[in-house]
Amino acid sequence: MSYDVQVWSVHPAPSLEHLPDAINWKRNEGSSLYEKRAWAISFLPSVRVLPEDMPLEVSRSLPGIEYLSELNLSPFDAPEVAQKFAMRTAIAIAKVSHGVVFDPENNTFTLPSGVRRYIKPQPDDNLSILALSWWFVDGPVADGSYSDLLDVLSAELPEAMPRRYGLFEPPQHVYANESREHFLRFLTDNAKGIGTVWYPSAPVFEVSLQLPSPLGASKRGFRSGKLSIGIDVESLKQPGWQSSVRRTWNRVSTLIKPFYGDVRTLHGFRRHRGRLFVARDTMRHPVKGWWWPGIPPGPAHSIVLGKRYAELWPTFSDAAVMTSDLHFLDTVDWSIAADVYDAIGCVPVEIMRRDAASAVPAEYPVGWPFEPPRSQH
Repeated sequence: MSYDVQVWSVHPAPSLEHLPDAINWKRNEGSSLYEKRAWAISFLPSVRVLPEDMPLEVSRSLPGIEYLSELNLSPFDAPEVAQKFAMRTAIAIAKVSHGVVFDPENNTFTLPSGVRRYIKPQPDDNLSILALSWWFVDGPVADGSYSDLLDVLSAELPEAMPRRYGLFEPPQHVYANESREHFLRFLTDNAKGIGTVWYPSAPVFEVSLQLPSPLGASKRGFRSGKLSIGIDVESLKQPGWQSSVRRTWNRVSTLIKPFYGDVRTLHGFRRHRGRLFVARDTMRHPVKGWWWPGIPPGPAHSIVLGKRYAELWPTFSDAAVMTSDLHFLDTVDWSIAADVYDAIGCVPVEIMRRDAASAVPAEYPVGWPFEPPRSQH
């Protein structure tokens, strides 16, 4: 029986020269071994882990964790000096691999000095936002079920959970003083039609859930549900953040089943006291709110299509990766000006948005995969 310590990290464990007393670590049949007369520590190679295999406390500690490394100290009742050395070794591994140390015996999590989930940048009034946006008419969120969405955000991007929320500015509810159940009841009572105010935490600057009632055709035009999350682009340069945001994108997409979604960088926002403001030169998403007009033009870092549009855009479908009836096409790095349209060309004119000037479309494309966009009901 042994005393075990785990390191969950963004990068694989470093080589032996980064460990305490490095000269006395030896390779031993795929693992590394540190031996003393009365005790020994074995260090197993890092293994890649799936998000669903991570304890929630681990995923909340640091973004983008992908690896697990284990230290085994034997015997279990090794002297205190051995346990301290094992912990010192685990912290050294975590510091280099950007990880968190978990001691299962004492149920404690330790971040090494200098390793933080997010480091706030120097103050700057100008801000570029990575906008994750989804449009949908089906799925659990469209049906008014929000619990699974909060589970995904809590696990993958806890900064997107609300600090404060309410029906108007400034929002009257403080999440820390309420509960998850209160926020769920609040969304159930108010998300459809009325809308909500939702303050996240940096580097997430915006979370917006818009659910018209009813969804679909109306006298003015076609309305869909819309979820959007705005994140400071600079966060993608910090360890683990791009991986975490990508996982959020994929898991939220799979959950809410959008007919269309994209990831774009929007420039020209203004920041004041942690809030996001638009100015005359601020870039906005080409689709205005819940008024769905057809597929917008690029540039975009990533696009997801549901079955309706995937059938109308075969060039996209052929190039995309299919997961859970959704078609995903990505660029490699979302922190730079890469455009997914470079790989597939322009949106086919039959399904492209036609009216760019108005928030509510005056006309719609001929390739329309829904009911007629205007109804007398």
